[in-house]
Amino acid sequence: MNYWRLLIAFIVSPLITPLTLFITVTYRSGVSSAIEMLLFIFAVYTPFAYLATFVFGVPAFLLFRYLNWKHVLLYVVSGGAIGLFTLWITLGFSTYLNERVGDFVWCSLAGALSALVFWIILYGIRSREAMRVR
Repeated sequence: MNYWRLLIAFIVSPLITPLTLFITVTYRSGVSSAIEMLLFIFAVYTPFAYLATFVFGVPAFLLFRYLNWKHVLLYVVSGGAIGLFTLWITLGFSTYLNERVGDFVWCSLAGALSALVFWIILYGIRSREAMRVR
């Protein structure tokens, strides 16, 4: 395992979360509103993304490494679950979903995309070994 790639993956992949949420604000409010909030979005959501990566992502990676699980879908699904779980914890374990369904979807997507970027950095886009299911 290339430890430089691993370090880069853990540094870069959490930045996908605020990027995804920036796209969310752009979709909901328009480009000019999103640009005004760009610094705020990165200042608020980046620490959450790194904290979620440290608390949930590192143990998930260590478990996957121990079990020799390298398939991209495992990473993407677990990243989505981590994003969903992180939002659920942030909302105080709220089960009230009426107005928050979109938030859950976007945070799950942000986690899945972060995990996909992590996998691409770590294993490479053309990794045959990582695509095999054992």
